[in-house]
Amino acid sequence: MIKENILTKIIVKTNFFPYALKFTALLGISVAAPFFHFQAVTGTIVNAALIIAVVILGKKEAIAIGLFPSLISIITGLLVPATVPLIPFIILSNMILILVFDILRNRGYWKGIVWGSILKFSFLYISGIILIKIFESDSLSRIIALMFSWQQLLTALTGGIVAYATLKILRKM
Repeated sequence: MIKENILTKIIVKTNFFPYALKFTALLGISVAAPFFHFQAVTGTIVNAALIIAVVILGKKEAIAIGLFPSLISIITGLLVPATVPLIPFIILSNMILILVFDILRNRGYWKGIVWGSILKFSFLYISGIILIKIFESDSLSRIIALMFSWQQLLTALTGGIVAYATLKILRKM
């Protein structure tokens, strides 16, 4: 009887199922995004899912969701093996976006999006410059330069726009 009461408190009284459903939906969206094989689409979807996760679930959950797209891309072979060393930088940049947005969103949604996007992009751009010097491989250098370029800023900002529109729609439901 005691076990049943504890489970009831956790599952029923804490709204566990709606929370788990939201987490699973956002995780599923962010994990499916790399299958588009187009950085502008994938990045926009992942960044939107991360921003929505911060607003709906919280920063810790958003960070957890942010770990999976890159890892799934490696496991499924969507990323070429040479790009594996870049994954920690992508994960860290997602964390930067999440944390900066979370800190600044109380001062304005767009302030959080713009500064989060700029700092995410800056971190990746500087990391890219350093990694290009370390690896000194023409093929990998081109991949790094493309993956860590202005597209990161663009997809973070467009992800913020998509998240804003999505959150507006969700609030009306």
